[in-house]
Amino acid sequence: MASPREANVDPKSPAGELAAGARGTGPERFEAASLADLLRGSLPSGAATLLREHVRTRRWFRGKARAVSGLEVLDHVQLRAAPRELALVILRVSYAADPAEVYVLPLAFAASGDSDPPAKEAILFELQTANGERRGGVVYDPSGRDELSNLLLELTARARTDGDKGRVLARSGEALAARLQDGQPPLPPRVPSGEQSNTTVFYGQELILKVFRQLESGDNPDVELNQFLWSRGYRHVPEPLGSLSYESKGLTATLGLVQRFVPSQGPAWEVTLAILERSLERVLAEGPGRIPASLPSDDLLESSAQAPPDSLEALIGPYAPLVALLGERTAELHVALASETSAPAFKPEPFDASYWSAVVQSARDRVTSTYALLEKQLPGLPAASQSLAREVLSSRRVLERKLDALRTVHVSASRIRCHGDYHLGQVLYTGDDFTILDFEGEPALSIVARRLKRSALYDVCGMLRSFHYAATVALQSDRLRPEGRALLASSSEAWYRWTSALFLGAYLRTARARSLSARSGKPVFLPDAPDELRALLRLHLIDKCSYELGYELNNRPDWVGVPLAGLLSLTKST
Repeated sequence: MASPREANVDPKSPAGELAAGARGTGPERFEAASLADLLRGSLPSGAATLLREHVRTRRWFRGKARAVSGLEVLDHVQLRAAPRELALVILRVSYAADPAEVYVLPLAFAASGDSDPPAKEAILFELQTANGERRGGVVYDPSGRDELSNLLLELTARARTDGDKGRVLARSGEALAARLQDGQPPLPPRVPSGEQSNTTVFYGQELILKVFRQLESGDNPDVELNQFLWSRGYRHVPEPLGSLSYESKGLTATLGLVQRFVPSQGPAWEVTLAILERSLERVLAEGPGRIPASLPSDDLLESSAQAPPDSLEALIGPYAPLVALLGERTAELHVALASETSAPAFKPEPFDASYWSAVVQSARDRVTSTYALLEKQLPGLPAASQSLAREVLSSRRVLERKLDALRTVHVSASRIRCHGDYHLGQVLYTGDDFTILDFEGEPALSIVARRLKRSALYDVCGMLRSFHYAATVALQSDRLRPEGRALLASSSEAWYRWTSALFLGAYLRTARARSLSARSGKPVFLPDAPDELRALLRLHLIDKCSYELGYELNNRPDWVGVPLAGLLSLTKST
């Protein structure tokens, strides 16, 4: 995704009201001696249905576009005992036509009359317990509450916490272990508003804990790459301090990652939008006709060696130093990731014919599946996007021919480990530099696919697409009058294309200056021949646009216009 996945928050489903709708009288009620007892036994079908419907509304759930056939509890890890129970529940979600997925969902119990009751929308169902005397309460999702955040931090301080069938293991570095010792100042938790692709908790101005909601066997690239980069002296990522893993029979998965907090002015996405909106306002105030929206060459590689004309200073100038610095930091990131010469997980590998054929075919398959999804969902798209969608659908063969033409290209470079989901939302601006976050990779891909080595230009193209998203969103800003938006359309395009050229130029210059090979005078992850660079850029821009379109169709239909415009532009490029 080229824009921050957190930018569009799914509305919270009032699970209690959902249950009331099913029964007509109030939340569904189940009987068990405790929450642990309910989870340990065979989950009542009604409770399973309520949990399934709740999970389907969560931002972190990846199966929204698929038919869910069932949900079962695999395990639960108790973080707090009765009477106010709280547990991490390991759920397996089954699909009608796809492999099952495993998720972690916190659940808590609060007795009737509790002094700190949960919000109504967090309640899932009622539980009638039999603990000596009969009493009742509610089971709820404690996500975002301090009680869960504090217990998760405590979890990182214990080497092992046993569940009913598995266990959580914590690995803490010296700095984290020392900070969590008794007698240290408290670390007040804060959870960002809205839902996220994972769950992130800030503890004061010191620690960040990220909990991965989907559990997959294998090394999580977010943990793996952060540790590797820090060990190589790359300091533009948060310092890794520790991690959590969940283990049971048949599953060993990363559960969480602890990092040092990075003070910042916010994500580069927000900083970019703020600067661009001010620039567009200046252009509008001066009169769009007085600042000609001169466009760079249609050849991105050629334009990356050019400087924007002086006439565009008001539009491009305020952002130019930042985008150049971002290009430099991105190149340095790839230089660090390509620096390993022996460890199989990181050692660069050549683009051989079989790999190139596979990656081109993968992009073509993605185009095929995405276009099929677009055609299926066309009638339900916003009216403003339907005409553009039809134009994109009619140009499908052009895009496929461009991909087919790439099959005969020979790329003389190496593929390396990459960020995998690189965009402005994955970068913090500290006020004078950048810190790169979230090395988890594209959330729709399996953990195996996210750990594959690929062209470094895959990341580059992700950032280029993010500039397109920023240009589109800024143009729709409430700060701009509707009549002004039409006048500024060409300025927005000029900003996007020149920003892309500046970023790519800074990236290529820095990568070559930090050459890893004295003999060839070039980094191993970039080919010498301009035609090969163009082929990689074309391949990955098409692939990223296709991915974005599929994501928006499944999650944010109101945003489909951005990748649609991107694909249409690619069909018309030379």
